[in-house]
Amino acid sequence: MRNERQQRSLRLSQSPYSATSIVFTQNGDDDVRPEDTLKQYESKINLHDFDQLVPLISPDALFWFNDGSYSGLDEIRNAFEATWRKFPLEHYWLDDIAWIATADNAAGCTYHFRWKAVIDGRALSGGGRGTTILRNENGMWKIVHEHLSQNPQP
Repeated sequence: MRNERQQRSLRLSQSPYSATSIVFTQNGDDDVRPEDTLKQYESKINLHDFDQLVPLISPDALFWFNDGSYSGLDEIRNAFEATWRKFPLEHYWLDDIAWIATADNAAGCTYHFRWKAVIDGRALSGGGRGTTILRNENGMWKIVHEHLSQNPQP
């Protein structure tokens, strides 16, 4: 069963469709996977509306970014909304997702994140590497930790 899930995840992450065209629901059934939550997160983050992300993030989550550590939904919300104010036309996506651990109650993956934005008429882009840990909370996979950092310098 796990191998089949890994294969489905690989096909999904290599899909030619944009992230915003794929919608998953979580209704507590056995078919909900951590991969589904991550894909929803990747899609909904581009709406720049934190309320859309709240159902995907555990209330006690801890996010680590280059500019600080954020614990709980209020701090995480403030960090996201500050970024969206700086980059209102930002688009964010994930590449090279690798599920490094999966179990019935927890899962973790690594990836490269990418972003592009327009600031003062100039196109900018960037990215780095990330790790996300999810926990199964009453049949719903929720993000409990995210760590994003710049790529190492060559």
